[in-house]
This record gives sequence, C-alpha cells and structure tokens, in this order.
Amino acid sequence: MLRRGGLALTPKEYHARALICAAFTLPLLILLLAIGATNIAPAILIFSVVVYFHFMTDLKDKLKEKKELIEIELPSFVRSILYKLEDVRGSNENTVVQVDLIQIFEDYLKVASEVFYYDIAVLIMEMKAKDIETALRNFSERVGLLEVSFLVNALIGLYSGEHQGEALMYLAKDMDIKAKEALRKNLGKLPGKIKMASIPLVVVTLASLLYVIGSHLVRSMGGLF
Repeated sequence: MLRRGGLALTPKEYHARALICAAFTLPLLILLLAIGATNIAPAILIFSVVVYFHFMTDLKDKLKEKKELIEIELPSFVRSILYKLEDVRGSNENTVVQVDLIQIFEDYLKVASEVFYYDIAVLIMEMKAKDIETALRNFSERVGLLEVSFLVNALIGLYSGEHQGEALMYLAKDMDIKAKEALRKNLGKLPGKIKMASIPLVVVTLASLLYVIGSHLVRSMGGLF
C-alpha cells in the first residue's frame, strides 16, 4: 500500500516519520514553559497531535486521489483490451487467451499513466509468477473499484472460454460516462481558490502566535536587567 501511494518507506519508517514530525513541535512547548506562557502550552500539544495524525493519514489521502485518477483512465484501459481481443475473437483455447492477456497488459504498460503503472506492472508480474485468475483478483482488490471488479470477472470468464465481448463493451461505455462526471466534479472543486483563501487565515494565526511569544520574551528579558 505504501508503494502504491508512492512512498518509499517501510511501515515502521512511516510510523516513525509521524512521531518524529510531531516531536519537532515539542521544543516550542519547552520554550513557552520557560518564559512562563503556560496558557499557550496546551495549544502546542494539540498542534503536535494534529501533526501526528496528518502524517499518519496522508497515505490514505494519496490512495484516494490515486483511485479517482485511475477511475478516469479506466475507459481507455478497457478499450485497449477490446481492441486486442479482436485479434483472438472466436478462439476458445485457454492457452492462446492466456498469452494474449499477458501481452495486452504489457502493451498497455508502455502507455499507462504514472498513477496506473504500478498496479499494472504488479498484475503482469503475478500473471507470470502465479495463475491468471489469482493475479486478476489481486489486481481488483488492490485498486478497489467496482468497475475493476466487473472487468476482472469478465476477463476471468474470457480466460475460461466464455464470450465476454459485449460485457466489456457495455462496461467501457458505462465507465466513460462516469469518468466525464468525475472530471466535471474535479473542475467544480476549484482547489486552487480554496487554498488561496486559506492563506490569510494561516498568516494571521502565525502572526498572533509570534506576537504572544515575543511579548513574553520581552517581559522575561526585561526582568533580567
């Protein structure tokens, strides 16, 4: 899951990163206690907890974003499978279909987007190292999309010698509609404007915190002379 999210960390390193980042806020807490600003200290503790949970949940956010991008790419992925299956239409031999399925995914891997590359590469590896059905079901479980589950069931049926051309065509049309809807939703969110609107609030908050800390420092320094 960490590799799918683009994080080159082990589970232990991922957890340790969250702890270390949260610990970096503690020196500020010590400084506040040293200058007597005990009333602000609980806010630093809360901020430390927020930092910890932020780094513990960023993988979930990355995987969610990855899933949305894959959902947009799925229609073209299914169409590429349909085009390749035209060459073996009418064939009922499992060995021919099996080799063709592996070749289909290898061909698509050359043009796959960065967000979909890892999952397809692992699928190809498992198809060669294990059996076709197990590899396809693992692929469906990793991606976690209902459309991929339908696709996998169709391909498993195809591998068993069943005719699945119409089912795949219907699936491609259905996913094309959903991809357009998802694209419209993403355009409607306008994340850039939201981020720009939040900048003044962050600046004001930091300025207020620095002002309070500075005031306590000045008073403490004044008491030394």
